[in-house]
Amino acid sequence: MLQTKATSPVGCLRPQPRALERLVCFAHAGGGPAVYRKWPEALAPEVEVWAATLPGRAMRSEEPFGAAWEPLVTSFADQLEPAGTEAPPALLGHSLGGLLAFEVARELERRGVAPRHVFVSGCRPPHRVVTGAPLPEGDDALVEDVDVRYGAVPPAVRAEPELLRRFVPVLRADLELAAAYVWDEGERLACPLTALSGMADKTAPPREVAHWAAHTSGPFQHLAMRGAHFFNHSELAGVATVIRRALA
Repeated sequence: MLQTKATSPVGCLRPQPRALERLVCFAHAGGGPAVYRKWPEALAPEVEVWAATLPGRAMRSEEPFGAAWEPLVTSFADQLEPAGTEAPPALLGHSLGGLLAFEVARELERRGVAPRHVFVSGCRPPHRVVTGAPLPEGDDALVEDVDVRYGAVPPAVRAEPELLRRFVPVLRADLELAAAYVWDEGERLACPLTALSGMADKTAPPREVAHWAAHTSGPFQHLAMRGAHFFNHSELAGVATVIRRALA
């Protein structure tokens, strides 16, 4: 059941009294609920945006980072499993968040609850994820590596030592979580699946993202949009249109 408490792993970013659908969003590595702060306005009033918060950041900063997939997925599925006549939400995840959204959806379906829809963006499909490369040991080297590959470190963070000091442990923990991912082949999703990619994304190019088709027996669509890895924010208006149409 979705929660609204300040310390909940899943929280509503801005209530939409007239919303017909709820969309729960999982962020990229190093990200938190704040990365979706502009989404409620883009999707209002039809879709109410909720954000998932991993341990070790934002309102869960006192908790240890999540290092294992199974307990993390189970905890989010517990939060999102509908109670009574409550309708299941749609799930969305970007990059690392795409894998989390997918695994949470699988767990919900194992419990007999099909998510309304699953959206994955900037994310290779599970059976084609590249893992095993060691992370740079030094913080500066890690930030440089991530910035070169993803363009993921805001200039304001790089320029402010205190912000960087808080950001790097979160980033490293998430990248270690991503590296620990192991694809466990099982039943395909039954719910609709939409995969989005950035035309200039070198880490999850459209030709790779298209392989998400193998992971659902329900309706599937793949859309390539302008932009690089973080096209989901630079092209938010277009992404919002895709989401609204898919949920209509």
